Amino acid sequence: MTNRSEPSAAGGALTFLSVLAALPVSEGVESIDWYSRFLDRSPDMEPVEGVAEWVLAQGATLQLVTRPESAGTGFTRLEVADLDQAIEALERRGFHPANVGQIDGIVRYADYVDPSGNELSVVQALFEVTRFPASAPAG
Repeated sequence: MTNRSEPSAAGGALTFLSVLAALPVSEGVESIDWYSRFLDRSPDMEPVEGVAEWVLAQGATLQLVTRPESAGTGFTRLEVADLDQAIEALERRGFHPANVGQIDGIVRYADYVDPSGNELSVVQALFEVTRFPASAPAG
């Protein structure tokens, strides 16, 4: 595993406050229903027609965008503390992983595929992950 935490010589590092993972879907209503069952709750907001958002953790949002021309091309990873527990919870909701695997020393994962064909992986890190504060002081 390569560690690339050194800032570039081109200037100061950017401070990011959040990340939004956007997935293109073919049909909004069907996808919102699927993700609502997968995440076990309705979207936190639907800011405009064809867009639904779930805030999954501080600074982490999952967004569905109705965009049929690029549906099924997306993928995202959602980290959990206990993959076995997550798989069991999802199976109780009717979701079964398309694939379960491990990258030794890095991650265990379970892959799911939404109705549009996007890949949604639930992962458990097998190493200590460095957590950054939601907002770092400007440098």
